[in-house]
Amino acid sequence: MVLLNIIIWLPILAGIFLLGTPLKNPAWIRRFALLVSVIPVALALFLFLRLRQGHAPEIQNRLWVESIGLGYSLGVSRISILLVVLASLVGMCAVLVSFRTEQRPKEFFGLLLLMVGGISGAFSSLDLFFFYAFHEFALIPTFLLVGFWGGPERRQAAIKMTLFLGVGSLVLLLGLLGLYLKSGAHPTFYIPSLIEHYRSSPLNDLDQQILFGILFLGFGTLVAVVPFHIWAPDGYAEAPPAAAMLHAGVLKTFGIYGLMLTAIPMLPEGYSAFRYPMGCFGVLTILYAGYVALRQSDLNRMLGYSSVSHMGYAFLALAAGTPVAQEGVVVLMLAHGLSAALGFAVAGFSYSQAKTREMPVLGGLAKKMPAAATLFSMAALAGCGLPGLGNFVAELLIFIGSFKIFPVLTALAVWGVVISSTYLIRAIKAVFLGPVKDNGREVRDMTWMERLPCFVLAAVLVWIGFLPRSISDVHGSHPPENPKQWAQTRDPSGTPSL
Repeated sequence: MVLLNIIIWLPILAGIFLLGTPLKNPAWIRRFALLVSVIPVALALFLFLRLRQGHAPEIQNRLWVESIGLGYSLGVSRISILLVVLASLVGMCAVLVSFRTEQRPKEFFGLLLLMVGGISGAFSSLDLFFFYAFHEFALIPTFLLVGFWGGPERRQAAIKMTLFLGVGSLVLLLGLLGLYLKSGAHPTFYIPSLIEHYRSSPLNDLDQQILFGILFLGFGTLVAVVPFHIWAPDGYAEAPPAAAMLHAGVLKTFGIYGLMLTAIPMLPEGYSAFRYPMGCFGVLTILYAGYVALRQSDLNRMLGYSSVSHMGYAFLALAAGTPVAQEGVVVLMLAHGLSAALGFAVAGFSYSQAKTREMPVLGGLAKKMPAAATLFSMAALAGCGLPGLGNFVAELLIFIGSFKIFPVLTALAVWGVVISSTYLIRAIKAVFLGPVKDNGREVRDMTWMERLPCFVLAAVLVWIGFLPRSISDVHGSHPPENPKQWAQTRDPSGTPSL
């Protein structure tokens, strides 16, 4: 687990170093941040390849306070290693996208590295305390990045994000504490032990339903499921591109992963009671956020609502609980993370050149910036579910896996593809096609340094679209068909096979 500790703590320690160092040379600060961000990508890919070759995942479980069962526990499974790779990759691309940042670069890159390390820690933790703590640690730099480096309405957006996500985190904390306190005479924060305990000594149905409802509310707010989504579009619209890439693309999936890791396997009766409501929330999120995205004139705000809408597919798949739908959730988290990061990266570049995000006053930018237009079109077409890109595989698996459980809800969810195709293709036309308007006369195209991170994201998106087996053939068995037995199949290390 040395490599996993490096993936988590190297960005955190480097971020602390940048925030505290007297170093003032912007060029050296950027190079240092880039070097630090590249190392976790290489190590995460190495761990992923080891799991794919059949090596059993390594587990670090060090007990700190025996009386309360608190320890520092790390491990990666077939889902968490993919999310760690995603966090490291998007983090590196976020550093590259921000390479020209001139406003307090030391603090900017320091906070960005803290965010990357916290996200990787949240996805790697097998201890409830650190699982929660790492996520909260990653949220703090998010608020600061939005509040100090965001757009014109950054202060209001940062306050709204802080209030909504703070309340959501508090509700989530109550649910996680409930799981801990209900774990018997010898409580533990170690998640595999909690799963084993609740599998052998389940809570009564009422307690399960109450705890599951609390956890769903907490995780759902963090994911921005409708109606707890209000913070997301404003936050992403005003966030600097790097922060929007990391939060919308990676950190937001923490809520989906958390439900799969804790609430569903530990509270099977509570999950059964909430399956249909969860599916309804998912479809409501798809349709409502999609229709609101249709009415947006602000490019970033439209991308924000699009990101919210696409998370609804994950909730529908979680509600269905079939193996095919579960595979769809995994691919969706990766594909959405890549396409959302790519979309916000190109939109941020377009704003830096045209000085506006209003689509009606833009137009014809493809004539001035063909590379940016091509990359944004790839992100938008991925959101439309175009075959050959990762989102198509994810949505196809979710629809197939969900239809036999919730045929009506799945049919309604399919309509979301039509809605997303409408507003995303309209965005391509409004911003990049047609005659060049006044705001686009003095713009330039991306340099090769600015294209590189976008090319990386687009290339991985195409890779997943054509070779989805490359991310599914990872060590760990598929969960069983019965939703009540979700995540109870274990790999040889004792980690949930998720």
